[in-house]
Parts: sequence; C-alpha cells; structure tokens
Amino acid sequence: MSFISVFDVLGPNMIGPSSSHTAGAALIAQLAQKMIAPPIVRVDYTLETKEFDTLTEKLQNEVKHANGYVERSSIDTSSTSRIKNAEFVFRIPVGELDGFAAFVESSANVLNKTQGGDDVTVQYFDTESRLQSLRIQQERVTAILEQATKISDILEIESELTRIRTEIEELTTTLRRLDNLTDYATVTVYISEVDVYE
Repeated sequence: MSFISVFDVLGPNMIGPSSSHTAGAALIAQLAQKMIAPPIVRVDYTLETKEFDTLTEKLQNEVKHANGYVERSSIDTSSTSRIKNAEFVFRIPVGELDGFAAFVESSANVLNKTQGGDDVTVQYFDTESRLQSLRIQQERVTAILEQATKISDILEIESELTRIRTEIEELTTTLRRLDNLTDYATVTVYISEVDVYE
C-alpha cells in the first residue's frame, strides 16, 4: 500500500499569497480521503463439515488462488479423539476477500461469522511524520559530523546519529507492518468435523 505524505503535498515553505498556496490547499482537499489509511480487516469463521480432509485441502488451495498465504495452522487428528478439529489463520489480499469469503461460506456449514476493522490512520501518519522528522535530523547531524574536529565531539555526534538511525529503522519496520496488516485481511477459520449438521 502506498500512502501520499503530507510533505509531498505541501512542498517547499513559502511566505505570502501565491498561486502555489492556492493550488496546494486545493490539492490537500482533493487528496484528504486518499490520505486515510484503510482499516485492518479481521474475519473469524466457525465451521462444521462432514468432509474434514476435503474441506481443509480446498481452503488451502483457494488461499493460493486468492494470492494469499497461511500464517498459522493447527490440525488435531489425534487417535484419542474421533472428531477432527482445525484452526487456520489465513492472510488474504483485501481485494480478494469477498470472493474468498463466498467460497468459505459455500463450502461448509457456518455456525458463526464475525467481521471487524481497526482504523490505523492516526497511527500510520503519526509514524510517518516522526520518520520524516528523524530523516531531517539525520541529515543535519551528519552535516555537523562532517565538520567536527574534536574526538570527543565526533564520538558524541556519532552516538546521536546511531540513536537516530535506530529509531528510523524501528519506525520503518512499523510502517511495513501496518502496510501488511492493511493490504491483507486476517481470516481465522475454526473447523470441526461432524456426522450431522446442527
């Protein structure tokens, strides 16, 4: 997912009225909605089936067909229990979710379905803003380091630069994680084998 940064919209700082200010304000208004991060989508299913092995295989094939992947799976087929149970956590591209959901609901008896979303717009753009600020700090501190001559100053500046770079890496990782969470819906499927449907 690629978001438009407010820094890309505003451009350079200017003083006084200008056509650039007017155009910038209009552009901000037009792009406001695009700057809202999609929600993190989660869907939970509780299913029962008379054809446990067939269903689990079909579901995993359908995940591949939807360009998704299995994040976690647990299948209980122990000899101590005649009934088979499974839990899958699938990651499905949000654009493929409706088709995948339709497949799931047509392939077994659905006992329960819950769907929700978490808005991460504030978190995303707060992180992006902090990242932008740190990158500016990194440039300034690097410039100061290039001019430093005293060993003590150099060591102190390098320490600060290391701290800034560590924060940049952490925030970059956070943005990538949010991108993944919003690009792919999390679909958790609980499956039980039955002889007779409820």
